[in-house]
Amino acid sequence: MSSTREADEVDSSFVQCNVLFDGDDIELLQGWSEEPDRNDAPLALIEGRVRGLIGFVRRELGLAHFAITGLELAAVITSSTDKTHEIEIAGPEGSRRIGFVVSVALQEPVASVVSVRVFDPIDDDDPSETVDSFIEVPLENNSAVFFKSDRHVEFRGVDTVNDETASRIVIMGSIIGEPVVADRVRVVADQFAVLRQRYLPKFTDSGFEVRATPEAVQRLLESVLEIRSASAVVDASGRSDLAALSDDAVDISAFRNDILRGLRIVHEKFAGVQLVAEQVVGLQIFSSGERIPSHFGRLGIDVITSVIQVAEDVDEPWPFVLERDGRTDDVYLGVGQMLLLESSTVSRARPIPLNGRSVITLMTSFRPLDWPWSEDAIIDRARVDGLAIGVDRREVRPTI
Repeated sequence: MSSTREADEVDSSFVQCNVLFDGDDIELLQGWSEEPDRNDAPLALIEGRVRGLIGFVRRELGLAHFAITGLELAAVITSSTDKTHEIEIAGPEGSRRIGFVVSVALQEPVASVVSVRVFDPIDDDDPSETVDSFIEVPLENNSAVFFKSDRHVEFRGVDTVNDETASRIVIMGSIIGEPVVADRVRVVADQFAVLRQRYLPKFTDSGFEVRATPEAVQRLLESVLEIRSASAVVDASGRSDLAALSDDAVDISAFRNDILRGLRIVHEKFAGVQLVAEQVVGLQIFSSGERIPSHFGRLGIDVITSVIQVAEDVDEPWPFVLERDGRTDDVYLGVGQMLLLESSTVSRARPIPLNGRSVITLMTSFRPLDWPWSEDAIIDRARVDGLAIGVDRREVRPTI
């Protein structure tokens, strides 16, 4: 007999994120439901929203970091339904995955019962065992539920809106991680850093700029932090409210569109080109002693990037070290300031341990409207020029 868990029982097998789409997005999805073959823009919109939540979801599910290689839509339902749909997202052996269900009501439901059942995993010692225990997660309108790939999941939905056949869009799918062992053409990291700085376009002379965060964006982020930290307990040692926040990330997916709209023009003025928004990461909470190793942005996603210093409780400033074409710059951010940079060609790090209690930042990523560059494109170009020394095909184990 199936059973649900008590509501107050802690469960890390799923995470729910609300308010993925705004009014313009809903209008686009409504048109798509009526003419699903019209264009691929809605699918790209959905994929972009899901990708923007991957970091937060991975941490909330307690999963170790792994490289994301793609996103797969397993099923799309664009009509009223009284069926139960089972979701199988295990995928090929060796692949790591996170499953998800996205639900968007296109008209205001008169009556709606929509939920996701996340079942306990099957016992590894007895794969034939049937597991009936599950937790039922109500799927709010304009929200997504993410779950671990070792879970059996069912979507259950009933919509009644005057017999409309396109009252709700439900998208089921999975985020696909890189296999544990992959066979890929790679070059050593130091050489590839040189190649990307040689071939990728550069939009500014210095590659970075420090400026004040737009006031409306800063107010919004501070308000989210204030609400989140209001219930945090400050102990006798005198920890600040910010330090009392236990998570390393705060979900701000509900404000994603507002943040990107508020910041895109700032990034376009910096880069001098038209940009497409990719993602928002954070709010990220860094604690005493943490460092950030040197790294570039991901090709095709983090081309023009900003890091906003939202709040801090420090004894000494925590500097960035930026490097491009052999030139190194130390950059200090204060609360209410943002670092704009060409993260495709400028590496950034915070190599000095954080001296203080906490620093809280938000990162946004944009790419030019037409961006043809990828790792393979850079290597192919280097091969033609005779510069791809040390290119080989070997086993690569992704960082976990």
